[in-house]
Amino acid sequence: MPILLEYKIQQPITLSIGPEIAYLLRARLKNEGIDGSVNLMNYYQKNRVDVGMQFGVFYTFNERFDLGLKLGASLTNLEKNYLVNESGEVLADIKKKATYLNTFTRYKF
Repeated sequence: MPILLEYKIQQPITLSIGPEIAYLLRARLKNEGIDGSVNLMNYYQKNRVDVGMQFGVFYTFNERFDLGLKLGASLTNLEKNYLVNESGEVLADIKKKATYLNTFTRYKF
């Protein structure tokens, strides 16, 4: 759920920015050819809550209709792995975070 602040830079164009929080309800991996899908919820048991930021821009066509674009970036590590050599020394840690881009339309009542 994002909480966004909006700033109108010109009459039809508005920028938005703010934090968001998300909770993972379901994670499945489709497996073509075997039994359909695999449940991944145990894999994400520690990191089901994701905190991030959203940035967006939208264009207002009239007082009831908007079209926009949003970019979301996670601040929470969803997964952390280590790259090690043959002797077990850690060469690097690899962190995975969620990033997404979406378009939206908005109709105001």
